[in-house]
Amino acid sequence: MNEPTVHLIYPTSDLLRTPFAIGRELSRRLQERFSVIVYPDHRVEGKINPNRGDILIGHPDWNPRTIFTASLDNPKWGKRIAICPFNTDPRQVGHIDSFIHKCDHLLAITATHWIKQAPLSCFQHWCPKIIHLDLAINRDDFPRVKSKFSLPGERKFLFIGNPTFFKNVAYLNEIAGSLPEMVFHWIGPGIKRYSNLKQLGKIDFSSDEARKKITDFDFFITVGDADCNPTTILEAMAWGLIPICTPQSGYDEEPGICNVPLNDIKGVQSVLRELQQCSDQKLLNLQKLNWERLDKHYNWQRFTEQVEQVVRSSETKASTQLSQCPLKDKLYIAWRRFRSPNTRWRTKIIVRRIKKTLFVYILWIFRAFRKG
Repeated sequence: MNEPTVHLIYPTSDLLRTPFAIGRELSRRLQERFSVIVYPDHRVEGKINPNRGDILIGHPDWNPRTIFTASLDNPKWGKRIAICPFNTDPRQVGHIDSFIHKCDHLLAITATHWIKQAPLSCFQHWCPKIIHLDLAINRDDFPRVKSKFSLPGERKFLFIGNPTFFKNVAYLNEIAGSLPEMVFHWIGPGIKRYSNLKQLGKIDFSSDEARKKITDFDFFITVGDADCNPTTILEAMAWGLIPICTPQSGYDEEPGICNVPLNDIKGVQSVLRELQQCSDQKLLNLQKLNWERLDKHYNWQRFTEQVEQVVRSSETKASTQLSQCPLKDKLYIAWRRFRSPNTRWRTKIIVRRIKKTLFVYILWIFRAFRKG
């Protein structure tokens, strides 16, 4: 009997950054194991008509008419698997609650902090379907560039990313303002200005010249308050920088990643001052440890094998039933979803419908007057 076709819906391109790297690397490796049809844009509207027994793996979008969500109801699927970043913030993942009961599994691309928080959160009823999937990077795309650290007291900090609400850049700016003796830089779109961060704008790290700029820095820092597991942490590890992050950035059990507390400036100051003054050997040991973790765990071979294991698993939604969701959690999820920036697509649809209704109504009045 022929193996079923895997229909993979995930953003895919040659860009090095996620989510595109995930789609590219996963599709290439799955094609070595299965017959795979790739849908490189998860925002496209429409439905898939599969052969009986085919496997659906996809990144859900907030718009329910997009291809993954709209295709879930087809009875011919052998298995339905959602795959996407996960944390416990309904503003980011609350839309999944409306259709997770149709899925066999949720491959949660996240780090250990959020997996531990899931049973304590408003998404506790998802837990039977959640499978933890750590991220990965290709070491060839992010070669070692940092071989020597700056002298104690002269070490520099770098943040790379967008000023999205969950990145909590205002907190980083506050930290930088409380430590005027230290230098904090930000690489990313300067949509908003922050007085204590030296903003360098966007930089494409695909060139050797751009990567050389990384050698000016010693630490990568990100202080998100609801960040699933930023790929920039793994990229910084690969380059040789020492990552620093809040547990709410996902990573709280990695020995080579230094954690700082959320909403505790004095606690952050203590950690950063210690790192600023520690020996070169300590930083070199952390660097070596991080490179070992990338080679042994945060790689695409392990990532794909986990996905393959779920595809071949005999478990279905009948054996991974959701637990009961308390009413207070349902109301909280609904309210936070409504407040999410991701609901803007709904606003556009509503406005379009109002305009259409008004046009029809005005046209009806105009015709009525003409007849009168």
